Amino acid sequence: MLGECIRMIFYPHSDRMSTNNEVSSSLKQRFMNESIDTKIRSVALNFRKIREYRNYTQEYLAMKLGISQNAYSKIELGYTRITLERLIQISHILDVDTVDLLSADAEDLVRSHTTK
Repeated sequence: MLGECIRMIFYPHSDRMSTNNEVSSSLKQRFMNESIDTKIRSVALNFRKIREYRNYTQEYLAMKLGISQNAYSKIELGYTRITLERLIQISHILDVDTVDLLSADAEDLVRSHTTK
């Protein structure tokens, strides 16, 4: 009891600190999840833009990947999280460097491939 009173006098915000740390951790996790989701959508948009630039259909890419057109559509929409292997397969089919698919803006990516 005495210890609890001393803690309250000398460390009055200690209970709030733990709550603040939990909130901070929760916000960091949410930001990271949003950041990852944004990146997934960006890569998916890159797939679509380069596919359209190459005049490939979703059916064509799906056939090359051995999946249905519906499954490929979900990749382009960012609904399906793909493996590293699938990313490399798609970049090979689209004839684009994997790093470019991950890092470039869709419009810049298409622009850089029109000059090749």
